[in-house]
Amino acid sequence: MKMSLNKRKKVLVAIDGSERGLRTVRYVSKFGPFRDMQINLFHVFSSVPESYWDLEKEPNSSKAMIHVRAWQLEQRKEIQRYMQAARKILVQAGFAEDSVTAHIHDRKKGVARDIISEALNGYDLVVTRRRGFTAIRGITIGSVAAKLLDKLTFVPVAVAGRKPSNQRVLIALDGSDSARRALDFAGTALGGRDFEVGLMNVIRGEQKPASRIRPLFLPAAFREEKQKDMTMEFQRAKDHLAGIGFKPHRIKTYSVVGTRSRGASIAETAKQQNYSLIVMGRRGLSGPEEFSMGRVPRKVIQLATASAIWIIP
Repeated sequence: MKMSLNKRKKVLVAIDGSERGLRTVRYVSKFGPFRDMQINLFHVFSSVPESYWDLEKEPNSSKAMIHVRAWQLEQRKEIQRYMQAARKILVQAGFAEDSVTAHIHDRKKGVARDIISEALNGYDLVVTRRRGFTAIRGITIGSVAAKLLDKLTFVPVAVAGRKPSNQRVLIALDGSDSARRALDFAGTALGGRDFEVGLMNVIRGEQKPASRIRPLFLPAAFREEKQKDMTMEFQRAKDHLAGIGFKPHRIKTYSVVGTRSRGASIAETAKQQNYSLIVMGRRGLSGPEEFSMGRVPRKVIQLATASAIWIIP
């Protein structure tokens, strides 16, 4: 998916009314490229469950219903204040007033499904967080975020991280069309802002078996041929980035051969080399079409919790 240079990009920022949601907004506020985009802060408002309205049918329920309606009204006022505070974070950070909107959407089908429905309205990127208000310690990805990552196959998804943006981005390449789209998307979104870029390819070696069968090793000839292919892929990527405003001397390459886990290698490189953003395709060369997201992106999201991660379809 390409982002047109001739129009302002539309970004959907899904927030849930929690402090974690405000951290997502602060991530957006501190990431320079977002300032040239149209930001829509989007909250799915869960009203009183339908079962509560059944109280109206019960005798002597008038006092209970007054309480329920008062609670609902106060909850809406609270989320309105929350959305105003979220919008204020962006405006005070220098975003144009007319480039930031805040939308409270009454829940219809479910939080994740309503966000997905909204994302169909011509957005170029959806921003979410690994966990929200109902986050449980030890759980890397919350249920809503997991559903979004699985189902938003038609639009890039940005998972906010804990590390502040430092103008360093790691782009995972494997020769697939999905990885090339990720490179193109990152180049268009980040070009001209003096980002330092790392291009990374990982070739697995020993395959850890599930049984006692001895480990499977990829033939050396295959690995050597793959390395040659990626050398050419790296050069094409460098030429592409240089052509859209990136400085050649600020583009590095990382090639890892013989690892057991590509996702773990990418996450570890991002940590060791201090990359605040990782960009990768949704599916690699081995990813069948019926899987909405490959194992490698899932592993990176699980392990690289400090970095923001963009998943490109």
